[in-house]
Amino acid sequence: LLDPAPSVAAAQRKKPDELASIVQDLTTLLENITPMLERGRYPEKTAGKKIAGLLRAVADQLDV
Repeated sequence: LLDPAPSVAAAQRKKPDELASIVQDLTTLLENITPMLERGRYPEKTAGKKIAGLLRAVADQLDV
């Protein structure tokens, strides 16, 4: 019998060690904005959009 072909998303998935490095960098970024959020302020709009995009990209890598 034929094995099913891997999905396109799975084929484009980053290697676990690469994703771990990205997650570590993202964690540092989130730790840097935490004090601002605790003071009741959001990041500037452009920074917020970039952070949200990075979070979505990591979520897409995990959700395959």
